[in-house]
Amino acid sequence: MGPPSHSDRAQGDVLCDELSEQIKALDRTSFKAIAAVERLEKKGVPQSSPRAGRLQQQIRELSSERLRLVSMLNAMGHSYPCDHQH
Repeated sequence: MGPPSHSDRAQGDVLCDELSEQIKALDRTSFKAIAAVERLEKKGVPQSSPRAGRLQQQIRELSSERLRLVSMLNAMGHSYPCDHQH
């Protein structure tokens, strides 16, 4: 099998861009959830409260999904963030 064609590289770059955008969206959502946990802590709400538990679970799920997407980029030979210089 030879080196990837120009169209294969272009298709990989498009997928990389899409995955990178999804990672950025996950990061934004994670930051909001983390900020919400911090606000609860400042209000004295225990971390064992249902609301804090839901937020912590959401953060774990977002982190897991982010790791999955970064792993997909790595498998393609890209990194995060990526400038397509591979």
